[in-house]
Amino acid sequence: MNKSIKISPFFSLLIDKERCKKREKDIKSVKFVLNESELHENEEILSAGPHFGIEATNQLINELEKLGLVYFEDFFMFQVDVPDGYEFSIKKI
Repeated sequence: MNKSIKISPFFSLLIDKERCKKREKDIKSVKFVLNESELHENEEILSAGPHFGIEATNQLINELEKLGLVYFEDFFMFQVDVPDGYEFSIKKI
């Protein structure tokens, strides 16, 4: 079982690497689109974020969709209002 990875609560994008492979999308292309994002990953998930605002996040979503990825099937956004001092992580089950 894979370890969980750290994610930001501020407009993070989470990409399912297995779904990318099924769509024959190279993870390097995905990382290129996200090139200025802080990245965390394990065998199954790539986490990119934080992003600064919904406009910046929507722009990245559009770029990922241009690659042929489908929102919510292949990737999704994580955003939650939380005070300082909390950390989030995620793993695929």
